[in-house]
Amino acid sequence: MKNINYLVIIVFPLMMFSCGKYSEKYEKKGDLYFENKQYRESIESYLKAFRFNKKNKSALHSIGRAYERLDDYKNAIKYYTLALEVDSLYALAYRSRGFAEYKLKEYIKALSDYDKSIKIDSLNSTAFSNSGFIYENICEYDKAKLYYQKAIQVNPNDYSAMNKLAKLEFDLRNYDSSIILCNKVIGHYNDDPASPYGTLGLVYIAVQKWDSSVVNLTKAIELNPDWSHYYNNRGYALDGLQKYSLALNDYNKAI
Repeated sequence: MKNINYLVIIVFPLMMFSCGKYSEKYEKKGDLYFENKQYRESIESYLKAFRFNKKNKSALHSIGRAYERLDDYKNAIKYYTLALEVDSLYALAYRSRGFAEYKLKEYIKALSDYDKSIKIDSLNSTAFSNSGFIYENICEYDKAKLYYQKAIQVNPNDYSAMNKLAKLEFDLRNYDSSIILCNKVIGHYNDDPASPYGTLGLVYIAVQKWDSSVVNLTKAIELNPDWSHYYNNRGYALDGLQKYSLALNDYNKAI
């Protein structure tokens, strides 16, 4: 009987080790599918990873991310929540769930999750930036500005937050601040390199510096030739320069 008990003690850790290895294997396979944008295949692999290790919070989180890429935000929230049931201090899952809730326009829930994420990880610049964007969407501009500034304080290279703040400063007619921020963003914001030039174009229209506006909007168009607003705004600046035929060409392109 003692020998049988001893055998069970040995076998049980071996089984746990084996399950952990299989979980890791399927999670890595899921990561490869995810990188290749094969999101449904990645979900299947992540689910297998979780079945072998019920505490694999990262696999659950990755399932949420895959559903997010499929624009299925309700299922994304479901799996982020399951990840938080495994680890209630999983800051990344709160942040991700906040984003999915934002996409569903559940702004109060999203802000609550971002706040939880920040309390666990105070250096989470993305959570600050995304909170700022929600406050901007619900027209609480002072809070939006504050959260963008916090994101930049936490991460001075958060050019996404800087770009959003530059646009907000333009909307608030803080033109000097907007210009400074745009110039910091230029050359660094790879997600939308045309954006700071577009904002500068609007700032220079507002202060009636038509030539500067045309120069910046032309650069914005070079970087993103399919965005109609840049043509429309450059047309307005050309109008200010009394270059009416060129302005009409831009208006027609915008249309």
